[in-house]
Amino acid sequence: MSDEDIRGAVDNYLRADPRISPESRIEIEVSKGVVTLAGSVPDKWVKQAANEIVFAVPGVADVRNNLQVARPTSGGPQASSTP
Repeated sequence: MSDEDIRGAVDNYLRADPRISPESRIEIEVSKGVVTLAGSVPDKWVKQAANEIVFAVPGVADVRNNLQVARPTSGGPQASSTP
């Protein structure tokens, strides 16, 4: 399988898996069967799932998971210092 074929398969696998949320911004590079993931995902569970999904793709020799967990910008729950 060529690197371009692997890249296409990885992209398809990631898009098809419901664990990969729409907020994820994943960039895929492949060199000699080694897949490098870059970009951002909303939480560590999505990062881990992406790693598992990519390893399942035929032709993948290794995965370099450089995904970053994005920090919420606003609107999340706020901690209060008062009881």
